[in-house]
Amino acid sequence: MKIKNDYIKISIGKRNYEFKNMILDTYLRYMAEIQENFNNQYWQSPFLAKCFIKFDRKLEFDETSILSQYDFDLELEMKNNYLNTSTNKNEVQYVYMLDNNISNYIGRKITAIGFFDENGDVCYACLDLYDYRMSIKSNETVAILRKDTLSTEATFTPSSSKVKYPVHLSPLTMEWYEANPKTTEDYPYYGGYVSARLESVGLGTNKTQMQKEVILDNNNTEYFGNKIIFRGIFSNENLLGLLQPSFVYPSNNLYPTDTENSFTYVFLKYKLYYNIYDRQGSINYQHVDSGEWYTLSIPFKATGNFDYAISYERSDENGI
Repeated sequence: MKIKNDYIKISIGKRNYEFKNMILDTYLRYMAEIQENFNNQYWQSPFLAKCFIKFDRKLEFDETSILSQYDFDLELEMKNNYLNTSTNKNEVQYVYMLDNNISNYIGRKITAIGFFDENGDVCYACLDLYDYRMSIKSNETVAILRKDTLSTEATFTPSSSKVKYPVHLSPLTMEWYEANPKTTEDYPYYGGYVSARLESVGLGTNKTQMQKEVILDNNNTEYFGNKIIFRGIFSNENLLGLLQPSFVYPSNNLYPTDTENSFTYVFLKYKLYYNIYDRQGSINYQHVDSGEWYTLSIPFKATGNFDYAISYERSDENGI
């Protein structure tokens, strides 16, 4: 599964610029780690709600850097966001505007822009602008448009037509209507959105039908950096009856490139949950299984016992 920054468009007065920024390791790790804990409120990709500008001094960073909002000087407000979905990719756009008093920053050189979560605690992407002569003049408006694409090469198969795209590859939950939502006396309020959690993996000889399924738990699943690793799940017992002779070991990657006729499929199954709350606007919730799900399947070649991993990657080795 891949994360791509399509562009960063910056408008200062009548001047327009376009760049691509660096996706940091924090983004890739979050994609894997958010799935680990069932008690998370939602299991979405990072929502880049905050944008910060740095002036004057060069910001030294690379893809491994842990940046703070205190490394920057001025915050922009996110005015809007848009989501365009399909079965193999989700595109998200963010619009940021500079509404703060900028009198102290007129004429000063813009050197970097960072994109953070809603609390401003984690920086997920950063753009180096030190080599560009970019500044804000008096009375100029400043706007930033960001577009990202989260994609998969896997085959998407939903349990029903209500499920239209891989929800976990989106920073936004999916709107959901339940005619008779399962609520309780203590948690009577229904939240009309669903989020997707990775619940099981499996095998099959048809890309839309999982024939062997293994529920994930702490004993067979490891979350390490930007990967979710399945330990010992694909055993001789589970492979029995699915594989044919002359298979080779796969790479430890979700995207094998060899898709000749002699293969089977590995499946990732995501279940959709909505939340119920003890009162409106509360932070106290319980997850309720909606009964719907989707799978992602990818062809691979294998024999015997082996480990397998989901890997969240940048679109290329340069982080663009």
